[in-house]
Amino acid sequence: MDNKKTFVLVHGAWVGGWCWDPIVNILTSLGHTVYAPTMPGLGDEDPNEKKAITLSDHVNSIVKLIKNQNLSDIILVAHSYGGAVITGVADRMKDYISKLVYIDAFILQNGQSVLSLNKDEDQVAIVKQAKENNGTVPPVFGPQDLGAIGPEVGQALMTKMRFQPLNTFVQQLGLANEVGNNLPLTYIAFDQPELVQIKPFVEYVRNKAEWKFYSIKAGHMGIMTHPSFVADLLLAE
Repeated sequence: MDNKKTFVLVHGAWVGGWCWDPIVNILTSLGHTVYAPTMPGLGDEDPNEKKAITLSDHVNSIVKLIKNQNLSDIILVAHSYGGAVITGVADRMKDYISKLVYIDAFILQNGQSVLSLNKDEDQVAIVKQAKENNGTVPPVFGPQDLGAIGPEVGQALMTKMRFQPLNTFVQQLGLANEVGNNLPLTYIAFDQPELVQIKPFVEYVRNKAEWKFYSIKAGHMGIMTHPSFVADLLLAE
């Protein structure tokens, strides 16, 4: 295949690499190489191990994957919380990456944390939940936040989601370069409904010349409910 691409897909909070399965199936069926790892703390690790995991651990896990698999010319893709992770990866691994794609994702600036971008009352609630759950946070999004997900996706989320280590939300992202590190940037937004936590990032990139911007009529888990639409955009030049 002359135009074979390599994708690394980084999942969001509370889920694992499995949330990319519909898109992985499409891309691999077309001959592309795809990695969709589950980051530390989002599998079935011991609860006492989970609570120590940080944002840096997630960034390092993707850096390690790229190095161990000897990858290059990567299209690095993130959904939701994963945006914080790929921003950190791109800051260190620019020469391995051809493009960054943020899908309904957080965009952290230097010194910001995921928690700091939430409302004050939400920050307090998240920390309280973590204290009650051994340093981990239960999923905070309900069906009303995710739009029409259908029974199959709903069942997958219900049975496979895991508590998120609080430290991945609390740790600040340290960057040596501007966000994106001068790589080509794409943002794909989901707007039915538009998630309140994501809206500021959509507004931030929508009219910026350095960003390609797309919108899909889907809820926040559009990577599972509308995989064909997402895959088409991932393959767009």
